[in-house]
Amino acid sequence: MSRSSLPPSQSSSNTELDDLLSALTDALLTDGEIDQLADELLAHTNAPRREVEGLVHVLQRLHGALLVVQPSHRFTRRLKQDILGVPEENVVMRFRQLPTRVQLATGIALLAGFLFVRRRRAVDDDALRDTKEVTALLQ
Repeated sequence: MSRSSLPPSQSSSNTELDDLLSALTDALLTDGEIDQLADELLAHTNAPRREVEGLVHVLQRLHGALLVVQPSHRFTRRLKQDILGVPEENVVMRFRQLPTRVQLATGIALLAGFLFVRRRRAVDDDALRDTKEVTALLQ
């Protein structure tokens, strides 16, 4: 049942109860103690005492059970990216934004460099092995 379809007296009672619970929750978060405040607020409202006391008990148990946790830097960064739609700036993302010709040229240059280094090591290994064999034969 929505608040607009409630009778005016019940709607204002729910509003008073909402305001009361909001004030109690704020007080609990700042001070940690709400029993005395609940009694003071109940004296000024028409909210049913038994219902409010039950809700105060629930608020206190929730406050004791729920711990304050700081989110990790990684989580906050990813959440911000998800909400704002900002892509993550890293090497791979920057590479993907380059034109296709540049990506292809970069790939070929990397492959050629890798093959050059690999061949150089193989040639150096063969020359070292030959030098060791010659030294062993000469002795």
